[in-house]
Amino acid sequence: MKLVAYVLICVWPIGVSVLYAALLIAVRRSLLAHTPTPLSRATRFLHRDYVPGLYYWEIIELTRRIVLTGVIALL
Repeated sequence: MKLVAYVLICVWPIGVSVLYAALLIAVRRSLLAHTPTPLSRATRFLHRDYVPGLYYWEIIELTRRIVLTGVIALL
């Protein structure tokens, strides 16, 4: 059980970051061209708070949150 927990602790932050990055890369053209597609509407929760040119900022914020909570958990 501990092995599964350690694996998931490592997979979760990396996996979610990679998934978000892949989704944002997939919709970047429609975001920059201001032409919504079904995928860009479905992933709006990732980029609606940011300027279209900074669509990737959610990945930076997610990484910041993961690092901060990881450091606190280690302390």
